[in-house]
Amino acid sequence: LAAVLALRAPLDAGRIGDEVRLLEDAARRMWEALRRIRAEEALREETRVLELMKSATETLASTIALEPLMQAITDAATQLVGAEFGAFFYNARDDKGDVYSLYALSGAPRVAFERLGMPRATAVFGPTFHGSAPIRSDDIRQDPRYGLSAPHHGMPPGHLPVVSYLAASVVSRSGEVIGGLFFGHPRPAMFSERSEELIGAFAVQAAIAIDNARLYDMAQRAAEEREQLLSSERAARAEAERHNKMKDEFLAMLAHELRNPLAPITSAAQLLRLPEVNEGLRLKASNIISRQVRHMTELVDDLLDVSRVTRGLVKLENEILDLNKVAMAAVEQARPHIEERQHRLTVELPDAPVPVEGDRTRLIQVLVNLLNNSAKYTPPGGRIALVVTIEDGAARAAVRDNGTGIDAQLLPHVFDLFTQADRAPDRSQGGLGIGLALVKSIVRMHNGQVAAHSAGLQQGTTMTVTLPLAQAEVGQVMRSGEGSGAARPLTVTIVDDNGDAGQSLAVLLRAHGHTVHVHEDAAGTLAHADLATEVFILDIGLPDMTGYELARRLRRDARHAQAVFVALTGYGQQRDRELSRQAGFDHHLVKPVEIGKLAQILAAKASNQPAMEG
Repeated sequence: LAAVLALRAPLDAGRIGDEVRLLEDAARRMWEALRRIRAEEALREETRVLELMKSATETLASTIALEPLMQAITDAATQLVGAEFGAFFYNARDDKGDVYSLYALSGAPRVAFERLGMPRATAVFGPTFHGSAPIRSDDIRQDPRYGLSAPHHGMPPGHLPVVSYLAASVVSRSGEVIGGLFFGHPRPAMFSERSEELIGAFAVQAAIAIDNARLYDMAQRAAEEREQLLSSERAARAEAERHNKMKDEFLAMLAHELRNPLAPITSAAQLLRLPEVNEGLRLKASNIISRQVRHMTELVDDLLDVSRVTRGLVKLENEILDLNKVAMAAVEQARPHIEERQHRLTVELPDAPVPVEGDRTRLIQVLVNLLNNSAKYTPPGGRIALVVTIEDGAARAAVRDNGTGIDAQLLPHVFDLFTQADRAPDRSQGGLGIGLALVKSIVRMHNGQVAAHSAGLQQGTTMTVTLPLAQAEVGQVMRSGEGSGAARPLTVTIVDDNGDAGQSLAVLLRAHGHTVHVHEDAAGTLAHADLATEVFILDIGLPDMTGYELARRLRRDARHAQAVFVALTGYGQQRDRELSRQAGFDHHLVKPVEIGKLAQILAAKASNQPAMEG
C-alpha cells in the first residue's frame, strides 16, 4: 500500500525501482498466502473425506443385516461424494434363486421412486449394472446416451431434479455385480474425477460388507435349519418314545384283557366236573363260559379289524342308507351294555330320512363303539344321548354323555391307535384302546370326519361323526337271510383235528335237529365220502392235508356238487378268505365260531336261500 501511494508522487528512476520491488514482494507474499489457504482447505477437505470414509467403513463393518446395510451404504456414499440425492439398487436372490430388486434412497422419500419403477439396463444405466467403471456426467440432460429409451425419452415427469450424474458398480469378490450406486445433484458439474475415485474405492468396501452380510445371513439360516432339524429330531424321538410307551402299555393291557376271561372260564369248567352239579349250576357255568368266550372273541376281532382297516384291506359294501335306521340298529346292539351300567339313554332323530352312502355294518359298528365307549366311561346311572341331525349340508350323529370326560392333554390323541385314558384307577373298564382308532378309520373310509369334545375331567364327552349327505333316496335293500322260510334239519360233516372243538360244535348242531358226523383228519373224511352230506365244516389246519385240498377233492365228487362248504379257522385276514374262496369254500368263519352266523348259513341252505357270506 505504501508503494502504491509513493507512485503517486513525483519519482525518480531509483525510487521507481524500489517501489516495483516492493510490489513484487507483496504479490509473492499474497500468492504464498493463497497457496497456504488452498492447501489448508484441501487438507481439511481430504481430512473430511478420510473421516467420512473411516466412519462409513466402521458403519459398514458393524452392520450385518442386509437391508439396514443397504441404507447405510447409500447414506454414506451420498455424503461422501457431496450429492443431493443417492440411490442403491441391489440385485437380491430369493430361496429359489430368482433375482429381484431392492433399493435404498438418501435425500429423497421412497415415494419419489415408487411410481417410477426400477431403472432398466438402458444405454446410460446398463453399463453400471454390468460392472463398468464409474460413469460421470456434468449434465445428464445433455449426455448422448440419455433420452434414447421409451417411454419417457429422458427425465420422467415428477423425477427428482438431477443434472449432475454419477454412478458406480458394486462388484463382489467373486465378480458378481451386486448392484449399482447412483447419485444426482440439481446443479451441473458437481462431481469430479476425485468423486469417481472416492466412489470407486467406497464401492469396493460396500461389496465386501455386503458379501459379509450375505455370509452371515447364510450362516444364520444354516443355524436355524440345524435348529429346526434338531427340533424335528427331538420331536420325532419324543413321538417314537411315546409310541413305544403306548405299545408297551398296550401289550400289558392285552395280556391283562386276555387273562381276565380265563379265570371265570377255568372256574366254570371245574364246576362242571363236580359230580353233584345240578341243572341250575350247569346252566350258570355254561353262561359264564359263553360270555367270557364272546368277550375274548370280540377282543381278537377288534385287533384283526383295526389291522385290516388301517392297512386299507377292508372293502366297503356301500348302499344308500337312512342314518336314522343305522342309529336305531346301533342302539339295539349297545343297549345291553348301557342297561348293565344302568344308564339312561335318549335318542333324538329327525322326522325325515337322513340319506348317507355307506356300508351298513361298518356304520353301525362306528356308532356301537361310540355308545359303548360312553357307557364304559360314564359312572353307573349316567345319561347318554344319541342325536342325529342335518347341519350345513352334512349328516351328523353325536353321542353325548355326562361321564368322566377327557383330559385336555389326551384330547388330541383320543383317536390314535392304542390310546386309552387312565380314567379308572383299577382299569376295571378294560378295553384295548383301539375302538376309537377303528371309528376314525371307518369314518374316513366314508369320506367323513369324527371329532371329540370335552370341557375336561368329570365334564362329560361328545363324540360327533360327520358324513356327506347322499344325493339319492334311501333304498330298501333286502338283507341276506331275511324273509326265508322255516329251516329243515340237515346232514352236516365236521372235520377238525381238535376233538373237543369238533364234538362240542356237533352237540350244538344236534341240539338244533341236524344230523352231524365228526372226523379228525382228511383221510377219515374221504373214507366216508359216500355219506350224503349237505354241509361240510372243515378246519384248515388238518394233520394230513390242508382243508383247502380236502375241499377241492370233495368238490370233485359229483355227490357233493350241491353241498355248502364252510371254512372254519383261526385265521381271518383278507388273504385267508381269498384262499378259501379259491379252494371252493362258500363261507369263511373264524374260530370260535359264532353260532348265529353258522345258523344263518344252515338256515339258508335248508330253505335254498343264499346266506350272507362270512
